[in-house]
Amino acid sequence: MLLFITIFPGILTLLLDRIGKLRKIKSIERYIIALALVSLLNLLTFHKNSEFILIILCSTLLFVFEYLILLKNKESFKKDIKYCYANMKDGYLIIILYPFFEEFVYRFAIYQISIKLGYSLWQYFVLSVFSFIFAHYYSQGFEAVKKVPFAIVQCVFYILFKDIYICIIIHIVFNIMVYLYRVSSYKNKRRYF
Repeated sequence: MLLFITIFPGILTLLLDRIGKLRKIKSIERYIIALALVSLLNLLTFHKNSEFILIILCSTLLFVFEYLILLKNKESFKKDIKYCYANMKDGYLIIILYPFFEEFVYRFAIYQISIKLGYSLWQYFVLSVFSFIFAHYYSQGFEAVKKVPFAIVQCVFYILFKDIYICIIIHIVFNIMVYLYRVSSYKNKRRYF
């Protein structure tokens, strides 16, 4: 069951669609919630890389804490945080959260499950690449095929180094470049890729 949910976290997104309040948020945000839940399930199962969640929580809470300290009008905190989130949300999701959770799920968690089930590295490789592409197919359609080289390189790096943070950093840098390109393309009215 854990393998199935880890390979296809979009199933959790479909289940989250059925929860009243969560229907109101964008699918991109429901997908992050699904990836976070899958990551948490795998952390609890394998008891490895627990600092992973601490990095995300700590950096986000430190930002909110610093923002609160610098805020001149304490009564407007909730309104200001909502405004800040609304303006930063897409960049935060694309540049920070997606790389963390996607690499954790599609490299680390699938690797741990594959080892536990006795799969070969080749089977892990195919499973990891396939699930990463399938997850992107959900939001990008056939354009997700463009992600194959990225998924292959990330898989090879994880197999070689067994260090999820190398994969996360590569993914963050890649997403920063994509995000900056999208912003500049939008300003120049050009399409991304």
